[in-house]
Amino acid sequence: MENEQIQLELSRLSDAFNKLIRRVDGLQKSVDLLYQDREILEDMQGSIKSLQEVLLYSRQHVDNAVKDVKAEVIEQGLKVEEKVQSVKETVEDNITGLVQNIEKKKNVIVVKEGLFKKFKKVFI
Repeated sequence: MENEQIQLELSRLSDAFNKLIRRVDGLQKSVDLLYQDREILEDMQGSIKSLQEVLLYSRQHVDNAVKDVKAEVIEQGLKVEEKVQSVKETVEDNITGLVQNIEKKKNVIVVKEGLFKKFKKVFI
């Protein structure tokens, strides 16, 4: 009988070890999945961090480009103002010269645009 009891106890012990082994295998699979999930999460965090850096660099680049364009627009506006002022002064000088010539009653000929064409037709 003792032999049968020992075999019975060994059988129970064997069943307990098998249950324990299955449980440890299940836990190992769960831990492996957790590590894989953690690696995926770390990869995602790294990708998000690099995307943030790219967006920050891009935002800085756009801000600098906007500042440069604004400065260029202001500079070109000043140049245009200077040219307009120069043309305005030239036109005013020419008008003043014409007015002075008319006032002095020098020989001033005012030719209308179509008049030259009429003379051209007469001579041809």
